[in-house]
Amino acid sequence: LLSDGSAMSWGWNNDGALGLNSSDKDDISGVFCDPTLVTCLPLDVDCIHISAGARHSVFIGSNDHVWLCGSNKHGQLGNLSLFSIEKGTTIYCSSWFTFLISHRI
Repeated sequence: LLSDGSAMSWGWNNDGALGLNSSDKDDISGVFCDPTLVTCLPLDVDCIHISAGARHSVFIGSNDHVWLCGSNKHGQLGNLSLFSIEKGTTIYCSSWFTFLISHRI
C-alpha cells in the first residue's frame, strides 16, 4: 500500500489473486517477482487496506467498498458481489478464508 492510495502486489497470480485486470486472464497468470500496480480498483478510489490469503486478496477502497479477487474454491470470496462496509471495519485473510471485523458495538 503506497502513500498515494495505490497498491502494488507480487507473487503467484493464478486465479487473479494479485488484483491485476486483463481482458485475457491467461496473459497475466503465473509469477510476478517485481511489484506490479494493482488495477482492480477504479482510478478515482484510493486503496486504504489490503489483506491476502493463499490464493485470494481483498482490498478496501476509500469509498468503503470491498474488492475481492482470486480463487473462490472454498468460498473465501463470498458471493462475489461488490458491497459496502462501515468505516473502521478491519479485514483479514488466512489461507482459505476471509473475515471482516466491525468495530461498532
